[in-house]
Amino acid sequence: MAIMLKRSAVVAVALVLVATVAGLAGTCGNGGVLVFSLIIGALVARIGYTPFFICLGVLDLFGALFLWTLVRPPDTAPAATPAAA
Repeated sequence: MAIMLKRSAVVAVALVLVATVAGLAGTCGNGGVLVFSLIIGALVARIGYTPFFICLGVLDLFGALFLWTLVRPPDTAPAATPAAA
């Protein structure tokens, strides 16, 4: 019984640590979104929307090229040829 309690305590601590790491990652991600939005908003107010739309269009093309280059269909094995008898 004591071993079961120790194991469940270890599992509970592990789950708390995983939840803490996931929470910190989410907080940092949302902080990045906040900072990025503030910077983009300030730049749009100063420069305008046109350069950002052009940049987004170019980045979409780069993303498509990146996927086209890296994601390939799996190689198919050549068909076995029957041995000459």
